[in-house]
Amino acid sequence: MPFQRDVNAVPELKGHYKSGLQALLKHDRQHITCNNPTSLSGSVNIDSALLPSQPNAARWDYLVGVGHAAGKEELIWIEIHPAAHIRNIDEVCNKSQWLDQWIKKTPFEKGGTYEQQRIWIPTDKVIFTSRSKECKKLSEHGVKLKRGNAIL
Repeated sequence: MPFQRDVNAVPELKGHYKSGLQALLKHDRQHITCNNPTSLSGSVNIDSALLPSQPNAARWDYLVGVGHAAGKEELIWIEIHPAAHIRNIDEVCNKSQWLDQWIKKTPFEKGGTYEQQRIWIPTDKVIFTSRSKECKKLSEHGVKLKRGNAIL
């Protein structure tokens, strides 16, 4: 699979590929529903893989590969993070900016062979509306807020 090959081609990620959603921590996995588990190409815990080399970075949490019927794979970058304060939006935007820089050094660079999306799955109550200026800021960073369980 190209996804697994490309994960292992990134030195910091080598050995961190897991099948299905196994790379997600158990308490984070509960926030995701997968209608077709056989479509999953695998997953990587980006946060833990990059902790040794970038301990102070605002690292993104996970990368999940999803295969589609046409043979194309999609990358879903997942951030599972609180949303109870307005400051959480800035935190997620900072993580997205970090991801923009880090991804340039990988086979997953935007505009490459993969379709991509970034989603933020809140771990608690969301205190802002989808039409708020804060959510518009998320959109500017290419991040979609998914309320409730995210469906892959």
